[in-house]
Amino acid sequence: MVNPRYTEFLLALRYVCLFISVLFAIYYWRSLRQMRGEKLVFEQKFIRVLGILLILFNDPICASTILKPTLARYFFPLKIYQFISAVFSSMFVITFVCALLLFWIAAFQVTFFYRSPFELLSRESTEKTLKFAQKLSHGQNWFIFS
Repeated sequence: MVNPRYTEFLLALRYVCLFISVLFAIYYWRSLRQMRGEKLVFEQKFIRVLGILLILFNDPICASTILKPTLARYFFPLKIYQFISAVFSSMFVITFVCALLLFWIAAFQVTFFYRSPFELLSRESTEKTLKFAQKLSHGQNWFIFS
């Protein structure tokens, strides 16, 4: 049997982390909005996407699964709702981890292949970075920030 105080603590901790990640994502988006879009670097655009994925990584639908599983019976049978909730939670985690790994690979590529920070500002270097990212994604252009 699970201790109800532990469940309450776990949910409170999850939603505090969710609240903090929402605050930081909003702050980051507002601070970058002051700059022009063409002046943003690849990493800044990618961190915007990671901020949104971090909010989803904190699983905002967790409490509905734990506290009120019978509420979903009005819309779905209980087993289907639990399956759908588990699928969404898993997709949030998998998407965030894959995006974080892709960001690390792209950041490593930028720091490894370019000699000076001023080289990053050239149009040619941005094209090199995007070509490298397209090679990683097998030629599919699914980038929001390209």
